[in-house]
Amino acid sequence: MLFRSRLAAIVLEVAIGRRFALIEALAEVVAARILEAHPRVESLTVRVEKPAAPIPAILDGVAVEIERHRGD
Repeated sequence: MLFRSRLAAIVLEVAIGRRFALIEALAEVVAARILEAHPRVESLTVRVEKPAAPIPAILDGVAVEIERHRGD
C-alpha cells in the first residue's frame, strides 16, 4: 500500500503542479516521473480520463491510455 501512496503522490504533484492543454501530455509526464522516481518499475500503463470534456459531441468524457517501458 505504501508504493501506491507514493504513486498517488506523484500523480497529484504533476496534475496540480502545472496546467496541461492535452490529457496526453499529462499522461506522458506522469509516466516519465514514475519511471524516474522508481527504478524498479520496468513498465507501466497510465490512463487519464476527463469527464465532460469540452467537445461538441454527445460524449460522457474522453480518455487516453499510454504504455511506457523503461528505456523507450
